[in-house]
Amino acid sequence: MKLRKRGYLVEAVWEDIEDVSGVVDTRNPNRDDSYTLGNAAVLRGDRLIGWHITDDSSVIRSLKKKSGSVIKSYGPRGGRAELGPGLYVSAVPHLWSGRSTDKWGFLSKLSKEDLNKLTDQLLKDLRNSGRIADFELERAERDINYVRQGVMSASSLVLLAGQPYVIPFWKDSYLSKIGLKASKSPTIVEVEFVGKYARISTSKASHSTLRTLRRGGFDGAFISDGFVGVPQLVIWNTKAIKKIGPDEEYKG
Repeated sequence: MKLRKRGYLVEAVWEDIEDVSGVVDTRNPNRDDSYTLGNAAVLRGDRLIGWHITDDSSVIRSLKKKSGSVIKSYGPRGGRAELGPGLYVSAVPHLWSGRSTDKWGFLSKLSKEDLNKLTDQLLKDLRNSGRIADFELERAERDINYVRQGVMSASSLVLLAGQPYVIPFWKDSYLSKIGLKASKSPTIVEVEFVGKYARISTSKASHSTLRTLRRGGFDGAFISDGFVGVPQLVIWNTKAIKKIGPDEEYKG
């Protein structure tokens, strides 16, 4: 691994860094940058735009006031983060809504009567689906009955929102039809930023790669769309953020 010195800043030579397959730098834009980003962010002139989804908008508010730590914005010490702790954005935020946990808060507050309403509707939707296999239906019916009997907690129903069932029953448009109230949806925030970002060619970069990039003057890193993983970009350097907002409730 080599480092090249430019003035007082030591910058990593990205071609020599493991798992790095390209760079987007707003100080030196390239005609292929939009392709390289691959839905991790959007290039608008000399600025990058991405959208952050969060259950805890207090982190965003503190960043707006220049008083918050970007490191705290994604899970405990970045433990769930593919590109280390930092502020995560994407040009396809709907792919990230699944990581919101607060939207399921209503499940723990359901009365027995309301739980029966919800499970009745879920069973109806599953039986009318027409796109799941018989064994998948049997498995879902078994788990729903376990929930109704108290053998499994209501939180187990969350599995029905994923594959292969794909029932978006956290949404108000779904719950209001059966007289139930949804939890607050996550907040989506537009982030405008600049800087130098490394394209990571694996689904999760090694700690040594991320450490080298940060020490080498990179403001963040990203994973583009394709077979590698979900498009995302992490901003490590708070000073690279030029504008945050507006905030709005995510409707995806």
